[in-house]
Amino acid sequence: MGDLLLRIKLLHLPLWVIIFDCLLATQMWALILLFCINAFTDTARGSYLSNLTSPLFWVGRFITPRFLSERAKPLYLALLVLLIRFYLLPFILDIASLRSQRCRLKRWLRVPSQKSPIV
Repeated sequence: MGDLLLRIKLLHLPLWVIIFDCLLATQMWALILLFCINAFTDTARGSYLSNLTSPLFWVGRFITPRFLSERAKPLYLALLVLLIRFYLLPFILDIASLRSQRCRLKRWLRVPSQKSPIV
């Protein structure tokens, strides 16, 4: 198990960062599922998901635009959680691993330019 974690390179992150990221991921997917359930049913269902995401709805009432319907609010909040997880959290915590992985991916995808003579 320890060898697997070393290969994934999760050990350099503090445990609270990993737990916080997992909580945000759970909230994000619960909001997406709640949107899907509410979009395809006539009555509001998903009481377990509503209870799970109620703190986000409490915070979200201050930042959610008024023109959004009640059924679209979970998707909007899921988008905000996604932006927090992938952009704000690494910026605030200065997690360089995400930036270095992106650079590695760019180097891997880079195609060397072929300088061919014009014929």
